[in-house]
Amino acid sequence: MKTHRPFRAVAAALLTIPLLTAACSIDPVIPTPGASPSASPSASASPSPTPSNSPTSAPTEGPTPTASPSPTASPSASPSALPSASPTAVPPIGAALFSDDFADPASPLWGTGTQPSGSVAYADGALRIDVADEQNSLWSWRVFQPEQTLQVVQVAGTVSTSGAGAAGWMCGLGDDRFVGGLIHSSGQWVVLDITDSTSSALDRGPLPDGIDPVLPHRLTVECAGTDAGPMRVRLLVDGQEAVAFESAAGIAALDRVGAYAFADEAGFAAVFDDAAVSGGDAEAGPAPGSASPSPSPTP
Repeated sequence: MKTHRPFRAVAAALLTIPLLTAACSIDPVIPTPGASPSASPSASASPSPTPSNSPTSAPTEGPTPTASPSPTASPSASPSALPSASPTAVPPIGAALFSDDFADPASPLWGTGTQPSGSVAYADGALRIDVADEQNSLWSWRVFQPEQTLQVVQVAGTVSTSGAGAAGWMCGLGDDRFVGGLIHSSGQWVVLDITDSTSSALDRGPLPDGIDPVLPHRLTVECAGTDAGPMRVRLLVDGQEAVAFESAAGIAALDRVGAYAFADEAGFAAVFDDAAVSGGDAEAGPAPGSASPSPSPTP
């Protein structure tokens, strides 16, 4: 385990500063896995014409996040650069870090705020992300306390959605580098990558039989940084493994988890609740467990 400098008084204040980040780039579901977007600056917040994608909104800090000059993304296919999808043994997850039922909007530990592309807020005892623009995404995160970077992390929690889009949990390092696992309203899983506020799909495929994406599910995302070997992302839906993905390159270690929502169509919403996070170094801790199963939906 690598330990950062202890929090000072300013660190406590940062917990109340919105850490909301918006992105609109390559659709994390539609592009061919392995597509590698390259961003170029744009001074406008209006959608770019095809084949470019809608603009991204850079991270903001302040009482209310607002859109800032945005990069547009153009896909650059590189099939030869596809990561290996044949995972080795999943490393142990380690000790519990925190749990969060999102019941206290007066003391938010996850980033919240409102901007033209949507909002992130504590609502009805959960964390809710509403995306107002099609082909756009919003996410929020919570940093580990005390500050530390870990080799392996697991985040589990209930995710429910409405509309056309994808949602799930992420693991990250800093505010602009994340990987994660999503379920999409079309009935697919997606392995997500976010680099410099641009989101893209590393891989995708059909959800396990019997999983109805319209219903709430307990999603578990297990991440391992390259400090522990190849980067790994494993997604379980109600205890069933949807995908175990591996890449030779990726995030070295992890210092936070996040909630992510991408809208295929305007008005997509995702609700996150009852998060439980654990993590540690690869050589320590018990063997990984699976998520507590929810009642399995019928097709």
